[in-house]
Amino acid sequence: MVDELTQESFQTGKAVVTVSVELVQAIVDACRKSEQANSAMTCEQKDGLLKKVVDKAVSNYKETHGSLKTFNRDGVDIAHLDVTDERTAEIIADVCKKNHIPVDLKEIPRADGTCSYTAFCQVKDVDQLSAVLKMASEQVLEEQKAMTKELVLLDESGKPVMSQSFVREPEIDYDKLQKAADHAVRFQIRDGNGKVISGDTLIPGGDTASKVKEMAAKHNPVKKKSLAAMIRSKKAQIEKKDKNRQRERHRQKTKTQDMQR
Repeated sequence: MVDELTQESFQTGKAVVTVSVELVQAIVDACRKSEQANSAMTCEQKDGLLKKVVDKAVSNYKETHGSLKTFNRDGVDIAHLDVTDERTAEIIADVCKKNHIPVDLKEIPRADGTCSYTAFCQVKDVDQLSAVLKMASEQVLEEQKAMTKELVLLDESGKPVMSQSFVREPEIDYDKLQKAADHAVRFQIRDGNGKVISGDTLIPGGDTASKVKEMAAKHNPVKKKSLAAMIRSKKAQIEKKDKNRQRERHRQKTKTQDMQR
């Protein structure tokens, strides 16, 4: 839909910009880290933080003839992460559509079988770009908060000796965990509302990391297949069945011919 700048976009003052999944994820991660470091932040402070991070990201775009083109990675406080997240890509596209911004979502396959995603959005000005990034980041933050769990290590009296929030198991700091385990007798995994969803006792000198890792991995978010992925999967199944039928027909034909001889 929108692959490159057109003469019309110059005349109307509109600009075609690229918004990558990695950029939105980087904004979200920066906000999550700040919130975790300042747990007493109010809703207003969190909103102000998100706006500040978004403004920092937008200010690092290079503007040329009304077009905000390449994200400048050099000297940027926000890391440009290598993240594959189809859901974030869908959110970016939905935000653009809700704001009547023409968008073309590109899916680029990688060698390892995953995909990277980039949205080409036709915005009127920098403010509209900021609004897209802020709205998309807000929704990603909300969904991630709903998936966030808390790992808590408790001593004999039931007091926490360590706690860490995580969405996916690999985010857990196992070095810190193993050190804290010397002073703990059990651990708990709690959901976003503080409800205990799993836990177990700890054996002194045991492999605490492996036990926690196994338990935490069971609570990793389940990735839902997109419609496109479901269609591809269905086509692959049909093709496999067709090949099996062809092999069976060929086998039966060969068997019949051998019997006739």
